[in-house]
Amino acid sequence: MISKILGIIFLILMGLFTICSCKVADWADQEMEEELKRREQDEKENI
Repeated sequence: MISKILGIIFLILMGLFTICSCKVADWADQEMEEELKRREQDEKENI
C-alpha cells in the first residue's frame, strides 16, 4: 500500500520535473536568440 503511494508520488514529481525542465530549456533558447540579435545589431551599428 505504502509502496503504491510512494510510486504515484514519484511519478508525479518526475512529471513536474520534466515539465519544468522543458520550460527552462525554452526560456534559455529565447534568451540565446535575443542575445544573438543584440550582437548582430551591435555589429551592424559598428560598421
